[in-house]
Amino acid sequence: MPLGRIAVREGWVEPLNLYILVALPPANRKSAAFAEAKKPVQDHENLLTAIAAEKVAGEKAKREVLAAVR
Repeated sequence: MPLGRIAVREGWVEPLNLYILVALPPANRKSAAFAEAKKPVQDHENLLTAIAAEKVAGEKAKREVLAAVR
């Protein structure tokens, strides 16, 4: 099953979503609270992006080698 999805039951897959609302009066560190809440998600997304970048670079190198051979 692809990342970012959950199997509710056999044959039923749903995407995962995260909704965050920080509701406080002005000057109560809403931005800091929001940043702290979303940090684990951003860290995981950054990890997945780095992994994908490595795969893309490897495939690009393979394509260049194949193009040079032809």
